[in-house]
Amino acid sequence: MTADPPLEAMRRSPAAHLADLMAVTGSPDSVRLREMPFRVQYEIQRPDGDGWPEPGRASGDGPRQLLWLGPDWYLLVDDEPVSEVDLPAGSVDVSAQRTILELAGPLAPAVLAHGCALDLHPRAFAPGSCAQTMLAKAQVVLHQIGSEPTYRIFVRASLADYLVHWLLDAMAEYVSETAGADP
Repeated sequence: MTADPPLEAMRRSPAAHLADLMAVTGSPDSVRLREMPFRVQYEIQRPDGDGWPEPGRASGDGPRQLLWLGPDWYLLVDDEPVSEVDLPAGSVDVSAQRTILELAGPLAPAVLAHGCALDLHPRAFAPGSCAQTMLAKAQVVLHQIGSEPTYRIFVRASLADYLVHWLLDAMAEYVSETAGADP
C-alpha cells in the first residue's frame, strides 16, 4: 500500500497550465502577466476601526496585505498561514476560492481598460487602491500595488483560465506594437 502524497505535492494552481504562455506573451517594456504563487487569504468581518484600511484602500507592506472589500469586510492576504489566535472572530479561510494574477507594466492600465469600468488614472486609482469590480464579465478584486503600475487581480479559481486568455488577448496589440518598435 502506498502512502498518499503530501498536500503540497497535490496542490496545483488554477492557471498553472498557462504559465509558459503567460511568460512568452508579455513584454518587459510594455505589459506582462503572471500567476502569483499560492497565497493564503482570509475574509474578515469586523467593525471598521483604527488600524484597518479606509474604504477603497489596502494596508500593509511586504507579504501581508489587508484589503478593504466593503463595510466591515476585509481580505487578509499573506505568504504564510496566520494563526487562528491572531485572527478576529468571523474570519474564514478562502485561500482555495481565488487565485491571484499580476498584470504589470506601463501599458497595464490600457489592457485593463478593455474590460474594466474603473477609472485607473493615478488620481483615481493609485498604489494602495483596491476595489471589487467586473473585468471582462468576471467578478474580481483589483489591487494596485506599485507605481509601475502593477495590479493584483483576485479572480475565482473557476474563472482563472477564462480571464488569463482574455488578458492575453487584450495584451496582444500592446506587445506587438512594442515588439516592432525600433530600439
